[in-house]
Amino acid sequence: STTTVRLTLSSNTVVVDGSVTLTALVLDENREPIKDVTVTFSDGTNEYTDDTGNDGKASITYTASTVGEIILTATYDEYSSSNTLTVNKHTSSINMSAESTTLYVDEDVELSGYLLIDGVGVSGVTINVCGYSEEYGWGVVDTTITQSDGFYEYTGRSYTTGESIAPYKVAYNGDAKTTGSECNSIAINLVKIPTTLTI
Repeated sequence: STTTVRLTLSSNTVVVDGSVTLTALVLDENREPIKDVTVTFSDGTNEYTDDTGNDGKASITYTASTVGEIILTATYDEYSSSNTLTVNKHTSSINMSAESTTLYVDEDVELSGYLLIDGVGVSGVTINVCGYSEEYGWGVVDTTITQSDGFYEYTGRSYTTGESIAPYKVAYNGDAKTTGSECNSIAINLVKIPTTLTI
């Protein structure tokens, strides 16, 4: 038998920008720990080093900065071991409520709700306010920005005219590190202003 290196991860999955501990165990041909040797850890782009202790182990804390599968390798001399780390996006969720679902045709629609990322409200994020038409399907009619705690609100004239039903929903597009999300739609009923004729 020969010298062996065994790489283990504290977790095989992590959310982007999260950290895991990489531990390499170096054993000689008699399965005894080899101390005071340098192990090089690599993610294919960056390299990090640590020396083994009396237990033959070297370790580093690795922060995953990109989404996807990363092959991590620990190398001592010509001996190496690899392991795969799956890096996931942060998860977003969004909800919406309407101040009123029945409005006169010239009244403003008032919507509000929260955007959460990994369960925490985030400020300064653009939210798309979407409307629906039979001809074009769903489309963005306006945008709004989240405030503190992920709260957002939108006030605007309905994108439809006349007496009709106007479906609304809101959506967050996400980015390289966060999933997008959208809420269930709410139908706003637009009714004509009643008129009375006095003779």
